Amino acid sequence: MERPTAASELHRPITALKPRLAPERYRSSCVACRNRKVGCNRLLPSCSNCQKWNTECQYQLTPSRLRKALAKSSQGKGGRPVRIRPVEMAMTTTTSTTTPSFLPSPRVSLPPPPTLTTEQLVPPIEGRETCMASVRPDNPAGPLPPTLPAASAETVVVEIPGTPSSERALIPSSLPSSPNLVNSATAMTTTPQLPMWLRICIMKQRSNIPLEDTFSEWTMRLLVRLKRYRRLCRPPRGDEDSVAGLTTYDSWNGYIPPYGGEHLDPDAVQQTHRYQLPGLRPLFVPADLMYHSGVVRFVLNGFCSLALKDTSPIHSLRIIYRLDNQLVPEAFQLAIMMAAAPFSNHPIFEHFSPYEVSSEYHTRLLHELPQCLADPAPDMFAALSMLTEVTLSLGRFALHQMLTTISFRKHQSARVYLMDHPNPPPRPLHLGVGKDLLVDVPTIQNEFLREYYRVTWWAFFHTDVLAALLFGHKPLVDLDDCFVNLPQAGVDLESRLDAELLSAPSLDIHHDRMYPAFLSNSRIKNNGLIVRVEIAILGHHIAQLRSRQATDPAAWVRALPGLNYELERWYNRLIVPSHRVEDTTPTEDSSSLKDNTTSSFQAQVMCIVLVLFLNHFDGHSSTPTTSAEPFPGSALREVLQETTGDITDRTLAECHERCWLYVVRLRALVIESVFPPAIIFNTLFLAALYPAAVICHERAHGMGAVYPTPVELADRQLANRFIDEIVHALGTFGDLWQANLTIVDEIRQMRNSPFTRRTLSIEHLL
Repeated sequence: MERPTAASELHRPITALKPRLAPERYRSSCVACRNRKVGCNRLLPSCSNCQKWNTECQYQLTPSRLRKALAKSSQGKGGRPVRIRPVEMAMTTTTSTTTPSFLPSPRVSLPPPPTLTTEQLVPPIEGRETCMASVRPDNPAGPLPPTLPAASAETVVVEIPGTPSSERALIPSSLPSSPNLVNSATAMTTTPQLPMWLRICIMKQRSNIPLEDTFSEWTMRLLVRLKRYRRLCRPPRGDEDSVAGLTTYDSWNGYIPPYGGEHLDPDAVQQTHRYQLPGLRPLFVPADLMYHSGVVRFVLNGFCSLALKDTSPIHSLRIIYRLDNQLVPEAFQLAIMMAAAPFSNHPIFEHFSPYEVSSEYHTRLLHELPQCLADPAPDMFAALSMLTEVTLSLGRFALHQMLTTISFRKHQSARVYLMDHPNPPPRPLHLGVGKDLLVDVPTIQNEFLREYYRVTWWAFFHTDVLAALLFGHKPLVDLDDCFVNLPQAGVDLESRLDAELLSAPSLDIHHDRMYPAFLSNSRIKNNGLIVRVEIAILGHHIAQLRSRQATDPAAWVRALPGLNYELERWYNRLIVPSHRVEDTTPTEDSSSLKDNTTSSFQAQVMCIVLVLFLNHFDGHSSTPTTSAEPFPGSALREVLQETTGDITDRTLAECHERCWLYVVRLRALVIESVFPPAIIFNTLFLAALYPAAVICHERAHGMGAVYPTPVELADRQLANRFIDEIVHALGTFGDLWQANLTIVDEIRQMRNSPFTRRTLSIEHLL
């Protein structure tokens, strides 16, 4: 067996991630025009197309061409031929001693990404009119509105995180506060306020606090990048939805900075906001650099610093060590890049839009799906989970349903649901008996691996519950057949895990492929996962009730009091004291809050989602066969009369009031919270904001109960206001998560059409 040399060890790839190879016909063609060689010399290539367009003809440098070109160059100078090693060949360019008859055009290098200022990111301050595309005068060089402040207003320098130092701007020192709700027309034309987490992040930039990589920094970095690639859109004039339908950054695009009394040309703004790659065909495609080992290592290291920031640094070092030794599966690397690359501050991602980056890794990971299903490595469960989540966020709902079923079948094949069975049945023969085929989880004796599979199973259970609620079907998991204990909340496995990591570097935990990349139990120690699992179990029951609302409304009526009591109790336990949010100042680091507050924030949103889905009756069908029957249907009326003696539809009115109460609480969480939205877990906010928009629509029309009821003006204004904020919140990340734009279009159609009762699920979009 040949021993590797030092040079080969130096240039050995440290990851298994490889870009797609170029087609065979491109390897001997001109790089400039991508045509076959026609009338070209090997030493001095000159294509007919290159001569026609007066461009430089460039050929891919093969070792033979490079040796001949360098030999001719050295012989012309009287020197000896120089022997080039293969490593130097890739770094050397061709030199020509003969001057061509035409002047070659200079090579065009990739320009830096366009600059983006924070004044284009932050909306105007109070007292300044918002100039949107639909209300902007035809002459952009007209006089300024009389309400605009003087150009010498107090300004401060703000550096946007994750962007070069040149991308700085002057922004107003005062941040916009929530405008007063005067009437519905004013609420429709007023730009919503910035969320609390974004205002705190901007104010922290104005102080001298050293910044660390947090979810707020990741989110703002993504917002800057989305703003850079967003086109300036002009809604048609006269459209009543032209102002309210704009997303947050479309409305900010319409704002023209009045500093210096100069206005920008909208066409010029559009060209600067959208970065177009030049039509070049270089030797290395820029997209291939996204698969470079250094890029993967940089992104994975940043992801570890954020996900494992409160754990021992040994965990991050172990992951990087396994990555350098090719122990991390390729599918798991693709999944991490797909989820984290749009938020990374690596320079290569500045030349692509976040959607292009996410779609590139998503497409590549879909090609690796058969290998994910056949690979017994435990990292494949996490890769499938991230693939399922991103597929839904990208708007591919049918594919998301299929991937959810595939993930469930993989858990079944590994028999994860029987892990803690007191006497597990023998493994069926059709599942395979070989050691390298599949893993039989009930037979695993390693304590850390068993805890990892528990976390994996309950994470999939949480995803299955959300998918069942969002698409209106029965959950795939049957809890009657589940024998998986909850993660051990009272046992501290972190110290024992750190001791094993430090004991010996030759242990299997460092070198065995059957160990997962992320093996940390800090979330379990903080009890954050336990709370989410307990709430998800309630959601599983609610999803089952909703799946048979039309056939068995009696079960829904009987379960209402008990489930509402449990959800209210969980919400009161998880609520964060208001003084911890209101007392947050620019000099206070919001990351100093406890770690479990972030998980409790998501758990609060989950509680609100379950309350909305529980108390909204969707059992009445609006099909032509039953359209003559008024809402809520004869079956529910009979059940209400027999069970509660309700003949005035009091139960449905109380359910709507409870839904409206939790919608107001959801608005306080999403808009007025110091925590950024779950940017990687977008499904939770889709499942929360679309039902909230439906309930706000019913509230604004007074149709929460069976018959129309008068609605207070403040409630109608707040309902319309929150619908606008939902459109803005979803459209903010719409350029990355295309599913948000689909939901936004559905909300606009609901708002602009006559009132009809709608279900809270989106199964009609499949």
